[in-house]
Amino acid sequence: MVVTSCGRICLPRKKINFSKSLPGQAVGIREVENGIWLVSFMSYDLGYIDLEKKTLQPLENPFGPRAEPTPSAAESRSTKTSGETEASNAGEQLAKG
Repeated sequence: MVVTSCGRICLPRKKINFSKSLPGQAVGIREVENGIWLVSFMSYDLGYIDLEKKTLQPLENPFGPRAEPTPSAAESRSTKTSGETEASNAGEQLAKG
């Protein structure tokens, strides 16, 4: 979808006032529930559109820092190949020796 010059997203028989700051820009929309659509710009989720109410509910801070999940120690150990594990064990033995 492309945001119009007046800041709307136009769907069949629906015009949603979206943002005057993105005229001519392509945004992605994806239905997440019946009648509720997630609007994204580039890799940022901006908010939800309710088609029945014709409203946009913006997310609190779509451009803020994102918390990346960190793997647990057990997961990082399990992703090593056998060669990496052997090299790691050899390095530990040299350090002790």
